[in-house]
Amino acid sequence: MRQNLSTLIVIAGAVLAFSACGSKDQGKSRDKGPDPKAQPAEPGANTPPGMTAEKPGEPKPATVAEPKPAANATGPKEMKKLGDFVDAWTSRYQANEAAVNAFEGMPIMELVSPALLLAIGPQFDLLNPDGADGRFEGQLVMAGKKGFIEKKGAVITFGYSHTLDKDGFGPTAKKGDVQILEGAADLALRSITLRSRTERDGKKITATQTEYRLLADGSMLCLSLNGHAIDGKGDPSKFSNFIFLHNGDKKYDFVVAKAEFGPELPAVTMAEKGDLDKAKAAALATASGYTVEKTGGVVDGKLVLDK
Repeated sequence: MRQNLSTLIVIAGAVLAFSACGSKDQGKSRDKGPDPKAQPAEPGANTPPGMTAEKPGEPKPATVAEPKPAANATGPKEMKKLGDFVDAWTSRYQANEAAVNAFEGMPIMELVSPALLLAIGPQFDLLNPDGADGRFEGQLVMAGKKGFIEKKGAVITFGYSHTLDKDGFGPTAKKGDVQILEGAADLALRSITLRSRTERDGKKITATQTEYRLLADGSMLCLSLNGHAIDGKGDPSKFSNFIFLHNGDKKYDFVVAKAEFGPELPAVTMAEKGDLDKAKAAALATASGYTVEKTGGVVDGKLVLDK
């Protein structure tokens, strides 16, 4: 794999490993075949959680018009596994990485952080190395948690749920916290959605929703929403981010917006809005209650902010 892809996965693995310290997995041993009675439930990312841990849900795959084959794009054009989304994103990011990193001597973190969640996908691929239809469960090699992957033709669902049995890293990883990931990908539509949340005493303290889509022109869109109920010190503080990225050949348009929703995120998805561009994404953020903080993109090899 490319060097920056390896770095991305290592970083994501480190983040997951920190959060997994002291985890008590809520999974079963690997199932070598489909289990028709063990279908994941509908996702509940935006539903007030109950007092007990939930099993990984099954988010509905994005319902978008079937794209044409990508043209003039580097990296994979046909998606066969979750890791292909990582390769597709990083191969396009290569043309923009220098510009992002050189901005005023330090990259804007919102332009880099959404890809960290995407990097968990290859771990689930290892539970089903042959890409067979069916449900498979087992230990995730870097996260140290038990997860599942289920494949039905071009549609893949995956996830995990576990409870920490001792404090992990940071104020959002305390003993008793329930950490949940729900993911869904449509390989034919070349789209993937990942939702994660942390629950404490039956209430969400963090939540994220990140969508990626490979477009017909070979570029990729990302819409990432995240919210927190506590700050870096563990004190109550509601804040939320809206991040839109359009990653292509020497093109990296972005919108960064803020709000105070906390982990109860507005119901916003790219699937309902068509192929967003920077202007449409900024309008969507505003209409959803966010305040746009900055927009910009890569122009002539340099990352610039819009005036």
